[in-house]
Amino acid sequence: MIDNESNKNQIKETLNNPTKLRIIRRLKANGRSNFGRLIKDLSLSTRDGVTHIVELKNMGIVNYVKNSTLLELNNQKLESLGFES
Repeated sequence: MIDNESNKNQIKETLNNPTKLRIIRRLKANGRSNFGRLIKDLSLSTRDGVTHIVELKNMGIVNYVKNSTLLELNNQKLESLGFES
């Protein structure tokens, strides 16, 4: 039960993080994006971009398109979390 509560708190923190929200909203608006283009468009450092995207990927919110370097949103996961843009 603690793990489930911890997971819920992590999701809340993630969806309330301004940088992660910017990443989610950019991908939602533009669809798939190359990592380099995404961090450039959002004026993020590579380090910050990697940190935030890895966290989103580990939560299943962002995925890499198979056999490419493109990122895309997992819209089903976002909907299950109650995300509204």
